[in-house]
Amino acid sequence: MNESGPKCDCRECIVRELMFEYTKPSQIQSICETKREELYKKGSLIVSENQEIQNLIYVKEGLVKFHKQVSPGKQQIISISRAYEFTSLLTNFSEKHYKYSVSAIEDTTVCIIDLEKIKALILENGKFALGLLEKMSKASDFVISSLTEINQKNLR
Repeated sequence: MNESGPKCDCRECIVRELMFEYTKPSQIQSICETKREELYKKGSLIVSENQEIQNLIYVKEGLVKFHKQVSPGKQQIISISRAYEFTSLLTNFSEKHYKYSVSAIEDTTVCIIDLEKIKALILENGKFALGLLEKMSKASDFVISSLTEINQKNLR
């Protein structure tokens, strides 16, 4: 289960430095007006497979796993994300619904940002868009290298 906390205080938040390094104070304020933090206890579901994508989710503290239901009662772990990583970059801009679930491996705090605000910021700020593309590329590279490593182990 999750516990909603106060909206993030963006002035003191490390996420601001990591994600919004190319934004103007007015743009950050616009994001902070709708951004919120939520605490998920160990084992809690953060994102459910087939859930509509409405937010950009960032792990502020904790550890999460990406997993997909492969048969009743059986799941395949796709990846793991830790603090200062996104949980939804791989599908946010290409799909309408999540293709996987995300669960807290340990008590985890996430920042949840309205996806429409992020899309508006992308259109308005090219440097922010490039920074976000870089983070998306790194997330994709990590998943590809993890899957390649797993597949090589299975071949042996």
